[in-house]
Amino acid sequence: MWKLLVLVGGMLAGAYGGWTARDWKAGADETVAAQQVTRRVIAQTEVTEKASAGRDASRERIRTVFKTIREEVPVYVTREADDRCIVPVGFVRVYDAAAQAQPLPDTSGEPNDAPSGVPLSAVADTDVANLQIGHDIRDQLIKLQAFVADQAAVAAKK
Repeated sequence: MWKLLVLVGGMLAGAYGGWTARDWKAGADETVAAQQVTRRVIAQTEVTEKASAGRDASRERIRTVFKTIREEVPVYVTREADDRCIVPVGFVRVYDAAAQAQPLPDTSGEPNDAPSGVPLSAVADTDVANLQIGHDIRDQLIKLQAFVADQAAVAAKK
């Protein structure tokens, strides 16, 4: 009888030890998985911070360049050039329609070749401002594509 008790006790101790070992292994696996998730989140945060800093620096560079160019418009498109170059109504219609992504308006009213009263320097200043927006959006898209690729690379690491 005592042999049976020892045998049953040994089997229970073995089963308990097996369950305990399995629980330890499961806990270790969970710890490893949590560490992997933590490393991935940290890496993704670093990618985000790098992208944000790069975008801020790039945006500031674009603003500075275009601010300088806009300040120079009166040097390159002088008052005398404004007086000599008559910007026609037709040009203003086409330019405004394109800037607003709208169809050309009805041409009733002033003829297309009539003077618009818009100085050439104003056209230059507006065009520089529009180009700044275009460059900023282009840069933003390039940075976004790089950000997505960097985040995908981090997510692909195991």
